[in-house]
Amino acid sequence: MTSPAPFRIEVSDDVLERIRAKVAGYVWHEMPDDGGWAYGANLDYMKELCAYWLEEFDWRAQEARLNRFSHFTGVYRPCRVAVAGEWGEGAGRWVTPSELADLPLPVAQQRIARAAGL
Repeated sequence: MTSPAPFRIEVSDDVLERIRAKVAGYVWHEMPDDGGWAYGANLDYMKELCAYWLEEFDWRAQEARLNRFSHFTGVYRPCRVAVAGEWGEGAGRWVTPSELADLPLPVAQQRIARAAGL
């Protein structure tokens, strides 16, 4: 792997607005009454998910939450890969943001230290 390079998640307002427009403008198709999940994603669920994304989801808050942690990219056999997480101070395991995302930063730092055996 090439030397990891740090990066931050920074999605432009233009990209977010294009996504929002696509989600808002999606033309829903009809599903058989008994379709449920048998024909793919459940239509009612997808409509609820899209409504949530348009009306409630705060991308900037999630971006800030994720950027509390270290992110790196590199090239490995020949794919560009990205990793996110934190190492503790000593020998230990990599702790992922999904394990820490809902915790206040001081508690997350304690978990990182514990995982590192400190």
